[in-house]
Amino acid sequence: MPLNCPDCQRQNIRQSEHERNSAEAHATRYETEKQLQKRRWSQRSRSPHHRERLPLIVPRNPTLMSMSEGARVQTESAGSTGFVSGTESEHETWRKRKKPDIDPLSRPARHFGRTVEMWRRFEIIINEGLRDPSEADPADADLRAARQQYERLVDICPCLPEEIRTRGVKEVVVNMEYARARGRSEDVKRVKDLMQSLRAFRPALGADEKKSRGFNHPQIGRLLVSAQKVKQWDEDEEFRRRVKEGIETFRPQDYPVFLYENDEVDPDNLLSGFLRSEILVRAYRAVMLGPSAIDGRGIGTRIRNGRGTGTRSRNGNAYLNYMTDISIPSLSYIATVVHFGLSSQKAFYAGGGDLGRFDYQTFYHSVADLLGPERMAQPRKALLRWWKVKIFGCL
Repeated sequence: MPLNCPDCQRQNIRQSEHERNSAEAHATRYETEKQLQKRRWSQRSRSPHHRERLPLIVPRNPTLMSMSEGARVQTESAGSTGFVSGTESEHETWRKRKKPDIDPLSRPARHFGRTVEMWRRFEIIINEGLRDPSEADPADADLRAARQQYERLVDICPCLPEEIRTRGVKEVVVNMEYARARGRSEDVKRVKDLMQSLRAFRPALGADEKKSRGFNHPQIGRLLVSAQKVKQWDEDEEFRRRVKEGIETFRPQDYPVFLYENDEVDPDNLLSGFLRSEILVRAYRAVMLGPSAIDGRGIGTRIRNGRGTGTRSRNGNAYLNYMTDISIPSLSYIATVVHFGLSSQKAFYAGGGDLGRFDYQTFYHSVADLLGPERMAQPRKALLRWWKVKIFGCL
């Protein structure tokens, strides 16, 4: 058939149109499949099986590229954000957050509150410590104690003078008061929640329940009675009723039974067994060493060798503050915290007031001042040696 035949020309045109339509359909189908695959890729499961293939985002940085040499790096860009895809290990490296700056005054202030002074304001301590000794009144016992406490504070926090020069007394006082109050609140809550672990009470105590404690509990009520009236508590039912109803009260200077070893009081010698009770020892370990050290397993090894081989997962306050000795104020601190944990009072306050609150500030100083005079040097030394064995496992 001749090439210029009209039928041949129409057939060639139809064939060309068919090929062109087929090519366009193939291209369209290819683009559609590619888009579908891309959409499926973005909607893939986040399961561990696909995690290593997820497109992760890391900064476009020459330093990072040199660090990730040899790693799989995608070539496609993330637009105007300046990021490219990378491997998970690169992404995790850059996801690490910088640790927040910690105030160098925070930990010393907490430790000072636990081992030196629980209540006296830092403003008084620091101002008295900065005062010229020639201007001080040697007859004022409180200011003399404040000067001694300032010297102890500088020993605990050597950077304190520099911080005062740099930041000023007001800012230093505010930060240290806040840190000490936070540490005190944490210790109070810890001991309160662990009270059933410190001693097996029957009926058992709830961690957050306070109304069943105090004189409402048959065992705890006896522990809170003053040493002078424990015999009356044991024998007189009417006396117990008056105590529970609040008719009979006790002063902060009346030392309760829980301070004595085995809950036994010698009426002829009130210092016999004083501050040697098991509940105080276990509470001291919980605050200074950590809750897992309550039973005293491996305490000497943990303190002498750092972390040690004990079961405690975090370093305790004694290790963090290089504590190797016991102080009388620290025993008074633990006694105050334990007293609140045993009581039915819901909130922890320094002063008593007219609302039936116990005066914990007076109680703290009464316990600390009992063994403070020079005439009590021998009993004080024997007590501290006994406590050092109990807490640190050595002399």
